[in-house]
Amino acid sequence: MKKPLLLGILGLMLSIAVQAAAPERVRVTTNLGSFVIELQRDRAPLTVENFLTYVRAGHYTNTLFHRVISGFVIQGGGVGMDFKPKQAQKPIPNEAGNGLKNLRGTVGLARAAGPHTGDCQFYVNVADNDSALDPLPTRWGYAVFGRVTEGMEVVDRISISPTGPMPPFKEDAPLQAVVIQKVELLADVARSSGPTSTTQTSTSDFLSKLNAAEPGTPRRALLREHICQQVAKILEFDNTFVLDPHQPLAEVGLDSLMAIELRNMLSTSIDRQLPPTLLFDYPTIDLVYSYLATLVFDDEAKPAIETAVEVDPELEGILEELESLPDNTVEMMLQGYARELLK
Repeated sequence: MKKPLLLGILGLMLSIAVQAAAPERVRVTTNLGSFVIELQRDRAPLTVENFLTYVRAGHYTNTLFHRVISGFVIQGGGVGMDFKPKQAQKPIPNEAGNGLKNLRGTVGLARAAGPHTGDCQFYVNVADNDSALDPLPTRWGYAVFGRVTEGMEVVDRISISPTGPMPPFKEDAPLQAVVIQKVELLADVARSSGPTSTTQTSTSDFLSKLNAAEPGTPRRALLREHICQQVAKILEFDNTFVLDPHQPLAEVGLDSLMAIELRNMLSTSIDRQLPPTLLFDYPTIDLVYSYLATLVFDDEAKPAIETAVEVDPELEGILEELESLPDNTVEMMLQGYARELLK
């Protein structure tokens, strides 16, 4: 019983992305100049999508590089100009160990002491920090998700800013504010508009169908049917009859890149911003439906994650068991499951 559940929880994290994607780049504009980051979605799909969610929302506008250590890193994106933390979304799973090293010019997701606590803050390596920040069998590392391709001299300029204590920070805070004025996705290298327009057309049809439904029409059934259709489209299934609504989608071939694309499609479908971790938090069609229904229908019951615990109480015990294990043991388990998935 435990093995299928574990595979369901971890399947997306263990899948290997092989789809080619056009490079995505963002420009970070500061009061000391600008630099360009090329994002590496093929290696860190969750982290890139998480970062772009903040970029699109304008989260980084007028935030600070609040931690600057010469010869090490510059870190920012989570503190406003009033030196107060900005509201962040739910932390995402750690994608360290994706083959990208913490070398000079690379960009990673900052986090607290816990391995899966990264949200909006990012850092740029000013030196080769692989020995300090890359994962080892005895520790979790810090996930790299991009690299600076233009303006590294600006990063170096920021890194030598005079620093000291600036409450609430006890050290390493620039004495003269280094302001991130904006972070923007460069339109000339954004993903092609072809697939996006197809998605927008089909999901607009869905919204029209849902809103035009006459009284008595099972609108929830329309939502469930639409989710099944989008899943079948992503997985390239001919029909939805082969889909088990209770089976983790990772077990039928949904990988990390597909999970992000499906989340984007569903987000457009219901005209709401959905979390990048949607398919990790709600790994089955049933759970996705229950969660989306709480957003679409005012009279929906409690969130789907609570239903998941009630339906399968063993899941909570498995997660607690994993959390109690040493990090190196968990990593060895993940490697074993990865080998099984690749058979």
